[in-house]
Amino acid sequence: MSKGTYVLVTVGALLILVAAAPSARGLEVLIADDYFNGDLDHLVTALAGHNVTHLDNTDSGNNPVYTDDAGYLGDFDVVIFYASGENDVGREITAGEQTALEAYIQGGGSLIVCGYDILGSPDDALLAAVVRSSDYGDDARSYQWTAAGMDHFIVNGPFGDFRGQTINTDDDDCDNLLADISRGAIALGSLVGDPYHKIVFTDVSAPGGSVEGRPRPVRLNPRPPKPFPRSDRSRDVRKPERSDTQRHSPP
Repeated sequence: MSKGTYVLVTVGALLILVAAAPSARGLEVLIADDYFNGDLDHLVTALAGHNVTHLDNTDSGNNPVYTDDAGYLGDFDVVIFYASGENDVGREITAGEQTALEAYIQGGGSLIVCGYDILGSPDDALLAAVVRSSDYGDDARSYQWTAAGMDHFIVNGPFGDFRGQTINTDDDDCDNLLADISRGAIALGSLVGDPYHKIVFTDVSAPGGSVEGRPRPVRLNPRPPKPFPRSDRSRDVRKPERSDTQRHSPP
């Protein structure tokens, strides 16, 4: 993967990261979708030009299917993990998922974690650790948040300069996301009237990749995935166990 490649992704009606790649090859993108009800099928079209795999990530018992498999995750440049559980009301990730997601990040992957109640209801200390949040829970409440003033590609990039802007939302239900500065995390958005953050981003030391936590989708600039340390990025992806749930972008 070359530097400067981008992907842009929508969750629900809002843009969150990641489309438009200047590379000829395109990116290998996995959408690991806990709430696999068809709402995110349009992402395959939105990511035309990339190789997109959209999978149902929870079984009937609300257990993970793919996000606990480091080997499978490692076949993708970008993993978008919609981590809200089978019924879109939140779930705790497993210890196996934490291990696999962390291995993916440390191996050079670009992980985006988003969704509803990803750190609270129920409280999820394991996912908080993955996204480098020093807190977790579902107490945060605010209808507004302010983008950081720093010059960072997420708040000042191809889709506009949002630095210092206060942004209104239609729902005040937020998670207790708090950038863990001891682990290199930075806050790129802060709730108004509440001590918690809206966006937390961590650029992991080489050969690691990056991780971003965004409870609920947020409309801002895309993020460039890091190049993987491995020179051979040709895919030999194992066939998913539930192939009937798979969606691919058109050739």
